[in-house]
Amino acid sequence: KIKEIEVVCDGVSMKDFIMTQTKVFGLEKKIEERNLELSKQRSQYHTDLHLTKHHREKSLGLKSRIAELEVKLIEKNNIKNEVKKELCRAKLEHKKIRGRIKELTYQGGILASPALMYDYDRT
Repeated sequence: KIKEIEVVCDGVSMKDFIMTQTKVFGLEKKIEERNLELSKQRSQYHTDLHLTKHHREKSLGLKSRIAELEVKLIEKNNIKNEVKKELCRAKLEHKKIRGRIKELTYQGGILASPALMYDYDRT
């Protein structure tokens, strides 16, 4: 009679049923853990994807900014070179004028020095 009670269905005993049920619970727990892990990985993937897009956009913005600044730098260097040439020409002209002033002062003798002329006139 005990054997009849232990048989749940045709050929399935209570012991087999409990063992199978335990295995099913174990497998359900594993599936839940893996689903949780997959959910975490999916969330991490989307976070990384978002950050990658953000960094790519930032990188493109910086590249365009660098290109603009390089163009401005070239313009500034051209201006600097022009100003340098102009300064050099001005210095040469200044040197010529100074030389001419010295030459005229030498040729003018006492007439080029007002203090000496004043002294000369008094005598």
